[in-house]
Amino acid sequence: MKASQIAYAKRLKNLLERRVADYNRQFVPKEATILEDYKIPAVHYLPPKPHSIQLDETNGRLPFDEDNYHCEEYNNLMKNITGVREKYSLATGIEERKSFATEEINHWHNYMSEREKSLPEHCEINPTSLSLLEECFNRESERRNKTMRSDRIVEFHYKYARKRPFDIFIDHQHMLQILHPFQGYMSAIDDRFFTFDEIIKMYRQQIVASYEKSIGQTYLASKFLNLIVIDELSCLAFWDIIDKERKGYVDFNNFVRVLKMFRFHLPQWTLNNIRHEFQFLLDDNKSEILENAGEDNFIGRFNLTRLIFLERGL
Repeated sequence: MKASQIAYAKRLKNLLERRVADYNRQFVPKEATILEDYKIPAVHYLPPKPHSIQLDETNGRLPFDEDNYHCEEYNNLMKNITGVREKYSLATGIEERKSFATEEINHWHNYMSEREKSLPEHCEINPTSLSLLEECFNRESERRNKTMRSDRIVEFHYKYARKRPFDIFIDHQHMLQILHPFQGYMSAIDDRFFTFDEIIKMYRQQIVASYEKSIGQTYLASKFLNLIVIDELSCLAFWDIIDKERKGYVDFNNFVRVLKMFRFHLPQWTLNNIRHEFQFLLDDNKSEILENAGEDNFIGRFNLTRLIFLERGL
């Protein structure tokens, strides 16, 4: 092939790539483009722990009370819930399993509360930002009940970011999990209205998750030379959206809502299809869904959601 032909082919390729990019750009909502303008404070990470140690820590396999966990609160959390998980795996009665699921979620919320109390000053939400966020929320929310529909979460943040930098200490990935137009979880929930306090609660929980990452407590997995950060506390924050009563478990219909929130799509939402979708995970955690369970007596607890969150890199 002549040099002139090669040069022509390169120009043609570049032209085609530009045309494709221009075409795709037509379908990117204006709210998505503003995400690049979010001036979220940089989170300076410490080197993460070795992968194997983090696995042992998150599964409570390290000796307790010997400084093997990244903080005393997490040591106490694992010490409390390891036994609860074992009891749950042996239980067959529905009410008994519900009781253990509630006991475990209570320990998780106690941990979240303790870690929030110990956050350094630079992680706190600026009172001015909080006031301006509430002012923006009041303008954009439903007037009758001061709530915001889930599909307007992105637009609300877009309106706020047009006037003021977003300076809340939340890791970029966690922020995208909250409000990305195509990947965010809060906007993917059907028939859900948020109060301002619920949105701020999400912020505070994600601040704790971001702080955990900043001190090196991240669960890392390699995929195509990229590091995917998976965070248990982030999962808990989104779980609380569906499990408002903090029971630690939900019925089949609400578990489907959890999976839809995390952008899962199945041909039909049946228990058999869910078993098939997460077959590998359930083979290693057989007690999460009993063999004789049906949709009418299904118990989907937080730990199953946590395992899915970790396995799929959500």
